[in-house]
Amino acid sequence: MNKVLVEVRDVGKVFHSDWGSIEALKEVNFRCNQSEFVSIVGASGCGKTTLLRIIAGLEPPSSGEVLIDGENIDGPGYGRAVVFQEPRLFPWLTVEKNTALGIQGVEKQDEVEKIVASSLQLVGLTQFSKAYPYELSGGMAQRVSLARALTFKPKVFLMDEPFSALDAQTRARMQEEIIDLWQKTGKTVILVTHDIEEALTVSQKIMIMSPSPGTIKEVLEVPFAYPRNPDRLEFINMRKTILEAIR
Repeated sequence: MNKVLVEVRDVGKVFHSDWGSIEALKEVNFRCNQSEFVSIVGASGCGKTTLLRIIAGLEPPSSGEVLIDGENIDGPGYGRAVVFQEPRLFPWLTVEKNTALGIQGVEKQDEVEKIVASSLQLVGLTQFSKAYPYELSGGMAQRVSLARALTFKPKVFLMDEPFSALDAQTRARMQEEIIDLWQKTGKTVILVTHDIEEALTVSQKIMIMSPSPGTIKEVLEVPFAYPRNPDRLEFINMRKTILEAIR
């Protein structure tokens, strides 16, 4: 039986302002097993990113709790790595220096170099280690952010629509690469995406959120082997099922 790595228990989130309060999340519950690839989908404003930020420790829940490997999350930690929509690279630093940012000063320099070299190799950027961000394509820049996340040796990858700003061709290639990276490393991945086809292409399980306030409406297992063909009738039918559940 697979080990439960991420557990979200009765998580709620209320945002307060001068003009009132908004309940963004209510009684969100789910489990994610070790080495599992899970996608979270739902209508815009349903709280997908808020939930991901709470799991990352970047946002405190108003109620409930999140456990990673049995330990309660009360802030950011090395056990979780977040990959955002934008690569967020420093333009004055090379690829290898951008990759090393999170562990520079934490690990010994020779160890930093080994970790960075290994991370860049995993994402296929070894030959671009001395390049600067302006010399990279959008997909390559996002791969640098993946390499930087790998240096933390996280138990969980948390990804917030990391490919949404890319063109269709680059996005499809990055989806293939993230599947390859996940299979090579055995990391647990939780991906937030508004793209149902992307969720069906990369993940083993899809969690559908309903809005106002956001909660888990349905959890679906994706029964297709990798690589997946979006033109197959089974794929198309499952995409329709998810789209109807979101509406």
